[in-house]
Amino acid sequence: MRTRITTADALNDPLPETIAAERLRQHLEDVARERDNAYRALQEREAELARIQRIGKVGGLEVDFREGFKNRRSPEYLMIHGLPPEAADESHEDWVNRIHPDDRDAAVKHFFDVLAETSEDYTAEYRIIRPSDGETRWIRVVAKIERDSNGRAIRLVGAHIDITDQMLARETLRESEDRFRLIADSAPVPIWVTKLDRKRSFANQAYVDFVGLPYEEAIDFDWRKVLHPDDLPHVLQQSVQGEASLKPFVLEARYKNASGEWRWLRSESQPRWDPTGKHIGFIGVAHDITAAKQAEIELRRLNETLEERIVERTAELESNEARLRAILETSNQYQGLVNLEGELLYANKTALAGIRTEARDVIGQPFWDTPWFTETPGMSDVAREAFETVLRGEAVRMEMRLRLPIGERDFEFGMRPVLDRHGNITGAVPELVDITERRRGEEALRQSQKMEAIGQLTGGVAHDFNNLLTIIRSATDFLRRRELPEERRRRYVDAISDTVERASKRRTGVGNAPDDIAEILQQLGRELADVVIVLDHEHAVAAPGGRGLAGPRCGFVVGGRALRLRKVDREGRAFARRAHHRDVAFGLLGEAERLAEAEAGALADLLGREERLEDGVDVFRCDAAAGIRDRDRDIVAATRRLRAQARDALHLAHRDGEAAFVVHGVAGVDGEVWNRCRASCARRSPKSCRWRGECYGCTKLPQTPSLRAQRSNPGCLRGKTLDCYAALAMTALAPRPKATELDDMKPALLSAWQTWALLSACFAALTAIFAKVGVENINPDLATFIRTIVVLLGFSVLLFFTGQFAVPSAISSRTWLFLVLSGLATGASWLCYFRALKLGPATLVAPIDKLSVVLVALFAFAFLGERPTAQGWTGIAMIGAGAVLLAVKF
Repeated sequence: MRTRITTADALNDPLPETIAAERLRQHLEDVARERDNAYRALQEREAELARIQRIGKVGGLEVDFREGFKNRRSPEYLMIHGLPPEAADESHEDWVNRIHPDDRDAAVKHFFDVLAETSEDYTAEYRIIRPSDGETRWIRVVAKIERDSNGRAIRLVGAHIDITDQMLARETLRESEDRFRLIADSAPVPIWVTKLDRKRSFANQAYVDFVGLPYEEAIDFDWRKVLHPDDLPHVLQQSVQGEASLKPFVLEARYKNASGEWRWLRSESQPRWDPTGKHIGFIGVAHDITAAKQAEIELRRLNETLEERIVERTAELESNEARLRAILETSNQYQGLVNLEGELLYANKTALAGIRTEARDVIGQPFWDTPWFTETPGMSDVAREAFETVLRGEAVRMEMRLRLPIGERDFEFGMRPVLDRHGNITGAVPELVDITERRRGEEALRQSQKMEAIGQLTGGVAHDFNNLLTIIRSATDFLRRRELPEERRRRYVDAISDTVERASKRRTGVGNAPDDIAEILQQLGRELADVVIVLDHEHAVAAPGGRGLAGPRCGFVVGGRALRLRKVDREGRAFARRAHHRDVAFGLLGEAERLAEAEAGALADLLGREERLEDGVDVFRCDAAAGIRDRDRDIVAATRRLRAQARDALHLAHRDGEAAFVVHGVAGVDGEVWNRCRASCARRSPKSCRWRGECYGCTKLPQTPSLRAQRSNPGCLRGKTLDCYAALAMTALAPRPKATELDDMKPALLSAWQTWALLSACFAALTAIFAKVGVENINPDLATFIRTIVVLLGFSVLLFFTGQFAVPSAISSRTWLFLVLSGLATGASWLCYFRALKLGPATLVAPIDKLSVVLVALFAFAFLGERPTAQGWTGIAMIGAGAVLLAVKF
């Protein structure tokens, strides 16, 4: 056995061949060792590459074209295509059959087209159906083609990459983009997507329609070309600033659309970012705000106009207020303004001067607690009641005497509500008119008139006496003659005696003498019995007979006032006018011996005028101008006694056909005594006075030269010792008419043609309704006959009970003719009317039947000579038009 030589033995062997062989062997071992390391590294790299290919779904392939199609597939390729290991050398037909039918022709054609060309790169994407599980997979092919010197392909080396997941993601993205485009195109507003270079990468249909260009041109269109020149500068500036900020920004401007119309658009742009957070452009949307912008512009214009109007209105109000304030401040009346709480808001200078105070001292205080009223007892309550009346919408007017720092003054007080434009009460305006000087002037005028009347009376008396004295003096001169015969002397003496008697008869007292008032009034009543109608006989209870006191003007006053109430109709017949009798009180004061006829006449004229009451009833008052000295000197007793004397003095039998009169008496007091008592009476509230109303009617005494009517309570004068005089107020009354005399009263309710016309209309309406119901199941001619029988029987009964049957011979032939014609016309009208009701609705037949109004007016105008007024013709024309309208409409 041959022994092994070690490295050490070889190195120790002195032979060179041995040493060289050993070194060669060592070198070969190193080479083998490096080869093994490299092979192991290559295997590791191949394993790693195969792993990477499996992870990346990449499979290698090789195709040799020199001898047909010789294929070699890597295991990763087989795994991707779902092939078994033995299919590594599959044929070309196996590859073609594995391609999806929809992609097969295109993929094979593309493969051969690339081979026929000179390109060294081959790429393709198509779908395959894996035999292992039948699943469809997307394959991307990337390969290099080796060609010979003639350019013929001799070998292809490449890779198949499974891109199914990427293709599904791409399809999902495409579907998402399609949905976005569909949504964007469906939006009515322009939408676009821009890149960093400001070019559009997408625009929806609304954007395309707005610019009026095809899609390819629209996305490249420069929107600044359609921007309004006035908006271009600020829009470009805002756009650059917004893009630089990389934040959402908004622009508003006018753009011209495809039709050439300028539209306001509000565009909102927002930056776009890629998945890495890099800015890649903007997405924008524009809203058409033309209507809103125009409304905003119009609103701005209206606001500007409104502001101008407000300024003008404010200036006008300030001017009006200044003018009103100037008017109020320069007025001589006391004027102010009060709110709904009764607080004083304003008072003019005249009112403030009356109480000698400043506005700040009274503004804000209750109106009735101001110095205008607080200094006068009881006037604060009167002012408060007046304010409460005004709050109910009523105006207040009265006279009052107030104690002010400037003195005691007479005022005419008035207060009226202040209304807004809706009619609501917002406050009150009080006014005080100083009538002190007017009162003094009136009294002075009356005194002057009285003195003038006395002067005229004195002058007349003096003239009469001068005439009488002339006769006496002439007769006396004749008597001085001695040769005068006795007969003539006796005649002169008789003349003097007659003249003296005549002079004595001219002495007439201005007072009143007892006279039979009943006789005077009964005589007037027989002449004026048809003048006044009595509404009630409240005081017609006294016994007849007795004596009363009548002034010289009594008969004239009563007769004159009564004749003024007489009314005469067109035929000259007098008829009565309604009147209402009422107690009236007034006074004539002063000493009886100083009572002049002028005073009585003035009072009679003052109290004899007619008045209109709230209930619309006429009242007249007259004065008997009589004065009686009250010897008991007690005002209450005098008043009661005078009223009793007046009732006893008049004949109030109240029998049919006789006139009746009522006279009411009331006592008055001397003016000076009244003023003294008024102060004490005013210290107590009129409402709390226990004698209130005892002195009948004294609260309504009129103004006379010697008496002022006060709002105080005269009942407090009970038991006072006063110089009292009285006057009689008289109201003429006529007896209440009987029921049988109602037809003779004109105008009376039952004899007025308007009443009968209204009743005729009501019964005609009932006739139409009842006839419509009754004629439904009967012949209209028979219905007319039945109606005629009913009318005949009804009028027979009426004439029988009223006794108005007349003998036929007493009726003239002319009357018979026209009554017969009227009856025939009535029968024909009824016949036609019932036939119309049978065929048509009553709501149309009855109005058309009223065309007879037009025909009656025309016939009356033509044959009877009646001439309706323009208002009457208008009403007739409206009735006819209404009937024609119904006939045509229905």
